[in-house]
Amino acid sequence: MTLQPAAKLGGFVVDAAGPVADALIEVHQLSYWRTTTASDGSFAVDWLPTVPTRVSLHVSHPQRGHFFDDRLTLTAEPARVVLVPDIDVQFQLRDAETHVPIEGEGELTRQTPDQGVIAVYSQMREKVAVVAGRLDVHGLAYYVEELKLRVADYDPLIVPMSSITADADHVLELDLVRPVTMLVRVRAAGSGEPITDARLMVGQLKRDSKGRELPCFFSLEQARFDAQAGGYLVSESDLHVASGDDITVSASAQGYEESKPVPIAVAGRRTSAATIDVYLEREGSNP
Repeated sequence: MTLQPAAKLGGFVVDAAGPVADALIEVHQLSYWRTTTASDGSFAVDWLPTVPTRVSLHVSHPQRGHFFDDRLTLTAEPARVVLVPDIDVQFQLRDAETHVPIEGEGELTRQTPDQGVIAVYSQMREKVAVVAGRLDVHGLAYYVEELKLRVADYDPLIVPMSSITADADHVLELDLVRPVTMLVRVRAAGSGEPITDARLMVGQLKRDSKGRELPCFFSLEQARFDAQAGGYLVSESDLHVASGDDITVSASAQGYEESKPVPIAVAGRRTSAATIDVYLEREGSNP
């Protein structure tokens, strides 16, 4: 048996200023491999089994930018990788009703492709502070798909990367909306006694481009019983009402049967009342 030597492939990393030294090279092809570029921007990958070969390639430099391609084909010819500079963006945030600048603590999520070599970065969350209606976001890599901003007392705001890159000065004026709150009252069937330890489950019926139904479910972990309201206060955004999908909610609790799904919204329009009553039957009460 004759062992074939591994292919030695590589290339050069450059940007608008020329070769980029000390850029981090991350390659994924069955396994993970990393190195840094030399002073002339060159790099080599010497363990790949065939030529040509398809890889996921992520190249980054803290000052010079990023490159990402999850379907890059490396051949015997050196690859030329061009870094794209990171983006700094400024959000100017106002209350949608009062038009007053917002202040408060929040959380910013940078959503990146959930695949390839950067899958580990698919949900990058950071705590942020909005001061006098201003939030500066630095070092935004071009392959980020969207930003999700959640500020206390407001609905989450999702900003597609396409909206940021389309804005010449990267200063976006955005209005945040107060959440529309719904009350879900979970009670024992028969007695009507409130159930304070229920678990709420949301059903979301998506449809693809061919009209095929794709059901998914998620638990409302943030839902807590509010004694004053007599139930569970949840927002329309928590229920994904604005997604354009069909939405239902169901409830379960220890010692009770799970309820049937209660319709909340159809095609992005809420069809239920603001207060929803869900009744649970005791386990074993039905023959």
